[in-house]
Order: sequence, then C-alpha cells, then structure tokens
Amino acid sequence: MPELKTAISAPNHGAPKLSIPAAIELAAKATPALKLTLLNSIDELQSAATLWDDLWLRSELALPTLRAEQVAWWLETFAGSVPWRALVVEEGNRFVAALPLVERRRGHLLKTASLPTNLASPSGDLLLDPQSDVARATDLLAEELLRGPWMLAWFDFVPWGLPRWRAMLEAFERHGLATSVQPLYSIGQVEIGHDWETYEASRSRNHRQQMRKLWRRIERQGATRLVRHADLSASEVAPLLRRGFEVEDRSWKGGTSTSVLRTPGACEFYARQAELLNARGELELVFLEHQERAIAFEYGWRAKQVYFSLKVGYDGEFASYRPGQLLRSKLYEAFHTTGDCRLVDYLGPLSDATQRWSTRQYEIARLVIGGRGRSARWGLRLIEALQHARSKARDARPTSEGTTSLDHSHETATAP
Repeated sequence: MPELKTAISAPNHGAPKLSIPAAIELAAKATPALKLTLLNSIDELQSAATLWDDLWLRSELALPTLRAEQVAWWLETFAGSVPWRALVVEEGNRFVAALPLVERRRGHLLKTASLPTNLASPSGDLLLDPQSDVARATDLLAEELLRGPWMLAWFDFVPWGLPRWRAMLEAFERHGLATSVQPLYSIGQVEIGHDWETYEASRSRNHRQQMRKLWRRIERQGATRLVRHADLSASEVAPLLRRGFEVEDRSWKGGTSTSVLRTPGACEFYARQAELLNARGELELVFLEHQERAIAFEYGWRAKQVYFSLKVGYDGEFASYRPGQLLRSKLYEAFHTTGDCRLVDYLGPLSDATQRWSTRQYEIARLVIGGRGRSARWGLRLIEALQHARSKARDARPTSEGTTSLDHSHETATAP
C-alpha cells in the first residue's frame, strides 16, 4: 500500500500525526463505497453498455451474448412488454456486479423473477468482478432480489458450482433466504492445448478409429474440407448464416419442422444476433464441405479464447458419414494448431456425441429463491416435489421414436 506508507511518513507540517490504525481507517473511508442501482428499461441498459461490458470483460464469463447489446436484443425479442430490471452494484465509476431479471409466469399464475435466457440463446447470468468485495456485492444483490414485484426468483440453467454462483448462494444463506437447488444436467467442455496428437490419443480407441475410417470413406467420394468464416463484412453474415441453417433444414429437423428456418421468427433473431457478434469479432460460422457442397454446419461464438457451440446441423443425405462429428474433429484439430482457442463449451446437455470429445464438465441446476422463514422453506420443498413428479412423468412418456422424452422447453420461454 504505497499511498498509505506515503501518508504516514509524509512531513507533518503542523498537522496531528495519525496512528497506523487511524491511517488504515482513513484509507478505508477513501475507498468508493458499493451501492446498488436499478436499470429499468432497455434504453437505460444501452446507455450503461460501456460499464456493463467492462464488467463482463473483468468477470469469469466468456459468453459474448451476456454483453449489454445482446441482452437488450434478447429482451426486445422475447420479453416484449413483460416487466424486467437489472440489479447493478457500482463501485465508484464502474460496475462490479450485475444481475438481469425478467418476469416469467409459472403455472400461468405465479409471477417470478427469472434470468433472460432460454433454449434459443443464453443471455442472462450473474456478472461479478472477482477482484471486488464479492461478499458485499452479493449481499447487496441478495437484499434487493425479492424487494421488487416478485416474491419468488426462479433461475433455470444456473452453473451453480462455479465461483460466482457459490458466492451468491452464500449471500442468500447469510440473508436467511430459502433456496432450492435442483440439478438438471451437465455440460461438456473440451480443453484445447497445442498438441492435437496428445489430445486425440486421450479419446477412446473406438472413437479415434471411427473418425479416421469415416474421413477416409468420404474422401474417397470426393474432396472434403473444413471451412471457417470469421471477421466477415456486414453484407456476408446473413447469406452465410442462412446457408448454414439450410444444411440444418436438410436433416431430421426439417422433417419435424423444428429447424431454425421452419420456426417463426428464429432466422431473424439469429441474423441480428450474428450481426452483433460479427461486429465484435465474436462470430464463427463453420462448414464441412464435400465437393463444394455444405454437408455440416456449426453456428459458433468465440470470445476470451472460448468457443461456444450453439447449433450444429448436417445434411441427412450424408448421415452415414456422421458429418457433424467429422466437422468437430477437423475444427478441434485446427484449434490445437492455430492456438486461437483454449476451451470449447457445448452449452447444452452432455450427450453421447459431445461426451466423446469432452475432457471436463460442469453442472447446471434450477435455482429457486424464496423469502425468509419456515413457510418459505416449506413452499420450496413443495415446488421440488412437484417438479420431481413432473420430471418423472415426462421421462417415462415415450416419444414417437420409442425413446424417452428429453424436451426441456417447458422450462423456458418459447423460441422466437
């Protein structure tokens, strides 16, 4: 603390000398106090975009869709006139914590505070500066959370085991708020180093052999290559994105009308999202081309050297070659070679297809926060029991393919 040392050793000039405890107290008073403020409109969020994004840069989060302009676009698309607010903790002239909240009805009756995130796009999370007074910042958020129009907070898709959310859970406990953590699934990640051969050797022998065999098979049919598009001109984004979604539409998703092109409003939402990402160098559109024909596509984001895989699709005509897996094989090989990525995050539930590549994983849970007292805790226990019964009934219901249902759409807002 050079400033403190200077203050203590500076010439007196007639002023009374400060003891060391008094000097420490004076220095503490000079530190900007933390205060909580509210952002209540998209205009206010956009006006604070520089401070918001600076906090995102200092946080442990890499998702580019948590930037202010992306949160605003999500709110414009999905929230409409639904009430929302952002809790922001300030220290001097910077933000040190932020929690965006949007109203969502549960069971058509219960109004809850939720995060602005859904299956279409994860755009809501807890932003926290790990170098700030984390305990005080999370205390301020906990104090304010249920003071608004909502008696219950219901957060889906929370990575509850990561440091920022552990700190938030500790704050809820300090304030005596009833909490319920309901595990949902795990998300896989791939740690990228600088040696593709070493990483490849860490995968199962069967997987390695299968990828090599499939690549030789498709190469015998014609030239096949990986094509990565990034740092595009503004006019290139929409046509390339549509080309990719056309690949997805040629898969089983087109036949079931669940592809982006067959979902009203989805193409428009992703087009604008991609434009915003591209303007910041955070968009990556990846194709696997066979004889100049796109047979697999991945809509990816990359920020802070983390690559996020939001959507992957393939041409059903080439399904026997597993083109989506071949795309990933060549993409991860490129990442190991170029060094422009340190981690791949799959964003969605761990599956057999992603587990084959993953080197680690993290847990996702539903976090419900109620008020204080015994009645609030009993209320959360009741919610847990109802959710468990509903989950069991859903998982036991066979789908048209004869498997169990894995649809989680009931947990989020409807896709655009």
